[in-house]
Amino acid sequence: MRLTKAQDRALNPRRANGYGPRSIPNDRDRALQEVMRAASGPSRLAEVLPLMHPDASEILGAFAGRMATLAVRTQDVQAARDGLAAVQLAMATTQDAREIIPRMALLYRALELIGADPAAEFRTAHQPLPVALSHDLPGFAARDPEIRSLRSMLYHEEGEGADFRFVRDR
Repeated sequence: MRLTKAQDRALNPRRANGYGPRSIPNDRDRALQEVMRAASGPSRLAEVLPLMHPDASEILGAFAGRMATLAVRTQDVQAARDGLAAVQLAMATTQDAREIIPRMALLYRALELIGADPAAEFRTAHQPLPVALSHDLPGFAARDPEIRSLRSMLYHEEGEGADFRFVRDR
């Protein structure tokens, strides 16, 4: 797989400033969705991993959170699946998994809210990668519900429909 210029720009951490608060979805989201969908399927994430910038975890984590919100707004399980692919790539490129784990909680909750089976989606989305991960999707899904809750990750839900969003508590 090769990245297009738009996809490469979308993954560039030097261009990440202001990505989080922008409208959902936007052009960067769409470019990243294309990458995540191309990476879906057995061993495809392993093929995409070498294309990631070493510091891409920040963008991938933000994208995963944005996809959790988009999944709830649109009732679209595919948006959550895009986020699950991004979480795995983020875990493989981060130095600190604590920044990525809350995104798993958002995706888990998003899948609950849209009526999907989060544990099954996490198991199905899981792909082995050629690097050791401190946390994986099935392991997160198997956690005690209180430990994987939004509250334990310092988030809450706000709004409905097109106004829905996950909000970080500070």
